[in-house]
Amino acid sequence: MYNIWNNNITAWSAVLGNMNSHLNLLCNAFLEISNGNTSFEQVRNHWRSILHSQNPAEFPQGTVGISVTNLAHELFKINGPVTSSQQSCTGCEYVENFIDNYLGYVVHTNDSHAGSTNAWINALSYYTRRACPACRDVLQLHVF
Repeated sequence: MYNIWNNNITAWSAVLGNMNSHLNLLCNAFLEISNGNTSFEQVRNHWRSILHSQNPAEFPQGTVGISVTNLAHELFKINGPVTSSQQSCTGCEYVENFIDNYLGYVVHTNDSHAGSTNAWINALSYYTRRACPACRDVLQLHVF
């Protein structure tokens, strides 16, 4: 993260710093690191204590490991919708309005998925049990 941020400090600070409180903290800490005012270890330890105070079961202290997926979800959690979904008919031109969706910046699958990442992302769209009000065909939900 630091290397990405350091490639364009102004742009990445604007993007990441406004995403959520964790990334804002990290951007400020990265600036302190680049100015020589703190170390990576101090930033890590400070952030560990914040995560632990917010959720001790998910982010225990000491030598107990944590889930990288849970850490990524927490780091990149969203404060508002960043995706949308829409239902459309498979048999006619009927489409419904877009609906805000809270699918976050981090998406993951379990070990049972054997296909490509593209195939997995395309599978986020699925057929619903709802019938089209225009032609009674099946509606499909698309996530954007």
